Amino acid sequence: MLQIIFGDDEHTAADGSYARVMKTRKWLYLSSAASLIISMGFYDASSTTALVKVIKLPTSLVAPAMAYAVTYLLLQYIFLVGQLISTYDIVLNDRFIFRRADELASATERVKDNRLQLNAAIAQFNIDNRSAFESRERELTSSLTGVESQIESAEDAIASSDVIKFSEDQIQKLRYDIARLNAMRAVSSQNLHKLREDRAKELLPEHDSNVRMAQSTLEESERAFAVLQHQVPSQRRGYQLAERLIDFSRITIPALSAIAALLHFWQIWPFNG
Repeated sequence: MLQIIFGDDEHTAADGSYARVMKTRKWLYLSSAASLIISMGFYDASSTTALVKVIKLPTSLVAPAMAYAVTYLLLQYIFLVGQLISTYDIVLNDRFIFRRADELASATERVKDNRLQLNAAIAQFNIDNRSAFESRERELTSSLTGVESQIESAEDAIASSDVIKFSEDQIQKLRYDIARLNAMRAVSSQNLHKLREDRAKELLPEHDSNVRMAQSTLEESERAFAVLQHQVPSQRRGYQLAERLIDFSRITIPALSAIAALLHFWQIWPFNG
């Protein structure tokens, strides 16, 4: 749970300095929060003593103990941050290397999974091609209907050429279109006849909607992988600057929270009323 709340990038630090800073940061957050809760009067000593039942834990004992713990952790945190700064370029470089390796591994895994899904869809097509047959039949029937509609429109136009006053060139073009459409109609009709006569021979895996979807997903993941191979975001200045700012905020905020907790405990400005 602490990793989810505070984050944990231990694997990105080659020498472990960043990992130690992150671990100390968590305890600094928790101890600062506890110290503030106690010094602000939200700590119930009697309830805590009743719960522990071994030792009395009055506010006069717990409050300074937490303050000293925060002080110790803050000093340790400052030393660790100083150590981190001296090797930060190495830490950052290692993080980018690990991150890119993870991204490439994830992209490779997606391509692998999508290829397996495509193979499974093709295998299912080989077992049951009824869906593919219906899809292909609708496709060919729709194509044939569309061509016949265009032929009918062209023939109607020629029949009314005297009224519309078409030129000879326009009429010749319409006749050429009709001949071309008739050839297309013959091909579509023949393909439809072949499909209905010999489904197994005429059907291809890509006629199945599931296969087409799996193929499209695979191609998309392969394109994304190819793009990722040729693009390295960490080489861009803006990306590196954002990464440094993120680390700066993650490191400074716990230190500021610890300082605020100590100032509140010792009643120092701005908490001295």
